[in-house]
Amino acid sequence: MKRLILNMNKLRSIVGNELIYIGSDILIKAIAFVSMPFFLNAMSTEEFGEFNLYLTYSSIFVVFFGLNVSKSIVKYYIDYENSKRYLATAVWIMLIGSSIFSGLLFSVNYVHGLFEFESKILAIIVINTAVIGLIEIGLEVIRSERNAKLYGVSSLAQSLISTTLGLILVYNMKDNLAFWRLISVTSSGMIISGFLVTRLLIKEGIKGNVATAKYMLSYSIPLIPYTLSTTILAHVNKLFLSKVSMSELGIYSFASNLAMIVYIIAIALNRSLQPNLFEALRDGKHYRRHIKKNIIVYYVFYLTFIFGTDILIGIFGKEAYLGAVKVVPILILGYGYFFMYSLYINFMYYHKKNYAVSTFSLMSAGIAVLSNFLLIPRYGYFGAAIATTISYFSLFIFGSFNVSKKMGIFVFSWSEQLVIQMMLIIPVTIKIAI
Repeated sequence: MKRLILNMNKLRSIVGNELIYIGSDILIKAIAFVSMPFFLNAMSTEEFGEFNLYLTYSSIFVVFFGLNVSKSIVKYYIDYENSKRYLATAVWIMLIGSSIFSGLLFSVNYVHGLFEFESKILAIIVINTAVIGLIEIGLEVIRSERNAKLYGVSSLAQSLISTTLGLILVYNMKDNLAFWRLISVTSSGMIISGFLVTRLLIKEGIKGNVATAKYMLSYSIPLIPYTLSTTILAHVNKLFLSKVSMSELGIYSFASNLAMIVYIIAIALNRSLQPNLFEALRDGKHYRRHIKKNIIVYYVFYLTFIFGTDILIGIFGKEAYLGAVKVVPILILGYGYFFMYSLYINFMYYHKKNYAVSTFSLMSAGIAVLSNFLLIPRYGYFGAAIATTISYFSLFIFGSFNVSKKMGIFVFSWSEQLVIQMMLIIPVTIKIAI
């Protein structure tokens, strides 16, 4: 009886933690979604595009600043459960790496004029990048401790501070609003990273350890290609668009933020699917009912957002952003293929085919770069949306081919595959046509 009670309590803890993680992610996106009209009302399409370009650089730089060290925290925490830990090592790696990489960025920019914005903006981008890295380390430590509530509170606090300060600044400053919005993001990050790092150092000490650094980097560095490729998939179109038009980048960023809701739903549904699927695979039970249930739930959201985008754009965007009407359905189609890919990738994760996951991500990143290079100069943000869909479609093809042909697991029959393709493509075609 005692064992049963303990197991029930453990189950409640696991389920509760998972709901907190998912709930906090959704709330953060909801805050961004609700506040978007206020930012768009104050910022021109060019300024909104500039701000998103700054964030894109931070997303890319952070992979190199700390050599992906945050990805090693959970593994290190578990492996050294019964011995002295030196978690501050990750902080020192981030600080040293940030200093070295920042120096290289400023040197190259000074000699070759790598960036088209002022040095003060590059300085804030660099600070923001280092802050992002420190926050990732702090949150991974909290996640290792299974402290889901503190994880959620910290993430939400950063979002609320950034949004509040951002609104104050963009409505009180007369010009250079992209810079001031970046200041608000960086300032909120500094507050939260300061709290998380201070908490870590108080609990674990300030000393680093060479052996710990070798362990962490031996785990994190091999994951850099995967992390970088997923970042490229998400952001490379913004880099290409910035060379064409900041206004078009602003419109595309707005459309991407709307369509991203479908992407978040796909991730949340996959999180709920994984435990059931892995358990069914372990026990040799039927798993298709779990997959079909996820597809039905996702498809309801898929259709709702495709045919409800005009209303959303009318509510959340002003006239200058109406071009997003043509873009959102195409992006949703791309995220539909990402959802299908996520179903296949679970089989690769279960059978420990992680090398294949990294390989496919790198290949799709290459396709993303090439398709954006070819399409954006001619078709602008419309081409960026098509390139994004092509990239995620390639991921789906790579994943489904590997699972079906290489692993011999037929998740869907050919007729079912055809039906699914029609379910994804036809609604988007109808929406664009009307």
